Amino acid sequence: WRLFTSNVFTWILMQLTVILFILITISPAVFLAGGFGFLLSKEDWSSLAGLSVVGVIVVPILLIVLVLGGIFLLAGLSRAAIKKAQGGEISYSDLFSGSDVLLPLTGFYLLYVTASIAAGIVPRFIFGVSDVITSLIESTVRLALFGWTFFSVPLIVDRRAGVVEAIEESLRLTLPKWSSYILLALVIQILSSLGFILLFIDIYRDWE
Repeated sequence: WRLFTSNVFTWILMQLTVILFILITISPAVFLAGGFGFLLSKEDWSSLAGLSVVGVIVVPILLIVLVLGGIFLLAGLSRAAIKKAQGGEISYSDLFSGSDVLLPLTGFYLLYVTASIAAGIVPRFIFGVSDVITSLIESTVRLALFGWTFFSVPLIVDRRAGVVEAIEESLRLTLPKWSSYILLALVIQILSSLGFILLFIDIYRDWE
């Protein structure tokens, strides 16, 4: 908190930039979805077919831009945080300093997302148990993935480690206290979701 408040406006500006990037990137998809709905209501099938072709081309491009741009900005945020924690001074330009680790970070997240998806599929085939137990297994495995690879991104960003090297080093650091890092992952996810939880509570109260 002390490190954050010492450069609070810089951090807020960085976060607003990330949010703005996300909004700009997904806005064409929102307009496309609105166009689909409008043309469908008008039963304008020829225009709908043309818009579908545009969607097939545009949506994958937007997805690639969103993923790569998001990872690039995440690298900059991580580098700024590490730099500040090490006693350095940060600036808004640090947000755009992650181009040198874009490829390894992308590789790491591809592996991470693949493993996370597998955690949701494999238990259903192996255990064949109830949805409640399966969901518990999935959640535990995903928390373990998050906790045990906790140091992978900092290692890639700060030390420019390779993907496999970063994962191996993170596992070496976390597995001796494996349960603590699963708990850490749970706490981080609760904190990161706290804003949405409070928002929905407020909405529910308004409905009441």
